[in-house]
Amino acid sequence: MRQELTEERREKLAQLLIINGFIQATDMARRFNVSTETIRKDIISLEQKGVAKKSHGGAVVIKEFLERPFSRRELEYREEKQRIAARAMDFVPQKGIIILDAGSTVHSMAKHLIYQKDLTIITNSLSVAHFLADSENKIYVVGGEVRNVTMSLVGYWANNAFKSIKADVAFLGTSGFMSHKGPCAESFIEAEMKESIIECSRKKIVLADHSKFVSDALVEYIEWKKIDCLITDQVPDKNWIDINNDETELVIA
Repeated sequence: MRQELTEERREKLAQLLIINGFIQATDMARRFNVSTETIRKDIISLEQKGVAKKSHGGAVVIKEFLERPFSRRELEYREEKQRIAARAMDFVPQKGIIILDAGSTVHSMAKHLIYQKDLTIITNSLSVAHFLADSENKIYVVGGEVRNVTMSLVGYWANNAFKSIKADVAFLGTSGFMSHKGPCAESFIEAEMKESIIECSRKKIVLADHSKFVSDALVEYIEWKKIDCLITDQVPDKNWIDINNDETELVIA
């Protein structure tokens, strides 16, 4: 019976990791009414199964082997993403040319841009293009291979399209950056897409909620010193501040 309860708790911990990207041992101890030492043992078990990676005070999900569907990610930290998106609107130039990367936080900007007009919006996100199709803006979608996890268009065709474009501002997403010196993507093909966007944009802005500070991803697509601005909902940890060294503007929504 005790073993069954342990396995059930660990399964629920794994589900919370998948949904949120990280867990805190003290929070989980209160939630399941067990000791923090018991939760630490659970985390070790999940780490051995390749689900979790220990972090200070808890664990983060192993995202190199897990990509959550866009529909699920869109529901996570909804309020924070909306605040970030609203703050990002301050960086949209009137009658400007902007690029919207694929990603749930960047997608939140579409809900604000739908009320704008006379913008030229270029995107590799199917969900963004669909949402803004009836707005009073010019919408351009690059062609490419469809990735159903991110609802994005990627690959040679999409990368090539950006070579003929010059944008005022690019708004980029990230899957996390805990162990890196810059924002990261889940896969090489996604990272390559973001690099193409960066190369054709005068200003580069990353949108990321606080969970990305303690989340990791496979590929670093650029160093922070080459990013103009990070818009987030909480002050980043000391590690980010040390790496950044005041080279990237920090905006708290």
